[in-house]
Amino acid sequence: MMLATDHRTFQDRLEWAMKLRSIGRADLARAIGISPSAMTQWLSGTTKKYDAENILKASDVLKINPRWLVFGVGPVFAPSDAASTAAGALDVLQADERQEAFDFILYKIDRAAELVLGENACNYHSLIAEIIEDMKKRKS
Repeated sequence: MMLATDHRTFQDRLEWAMKLRSIGRADLARAIGISPSAMTQWLSGTTKKYDAENILKASDVLKINPRWLVFGVGPVFAPSDAASTAAGALDVLQADERQEAFDFILYKIDRAAELVLGENACNYHSLIAEIIEDMKKRKS
């Protein structure tokens, strides 16, 4: 599978996200309330008209950032989805391993935030806060 960063067009990003989530064309079309033929047009690039509400619905179903889906900028995943995925992965570890992994994740995220300038830095700091909050809830 190609990386999310390898996709330059809306169609490429949409197809990648559908494969990632194992969602077929008809299922996604039904979930967001468009016809299967409209979904085919989205994926083939024969239409350049996308309703913002449908893009947001598709992003919600695919659990990805709508800005990344449309423009290819920003983080691929919505911060709340990334936080719950990371915290859920820690649940399978033993307590001492969990703390070590948690500390490592926070270090890496914090380091990434230092490297990112502008608007994206806020997304990373938000993600850190969500992971910390989720881990506190899981420890109680």
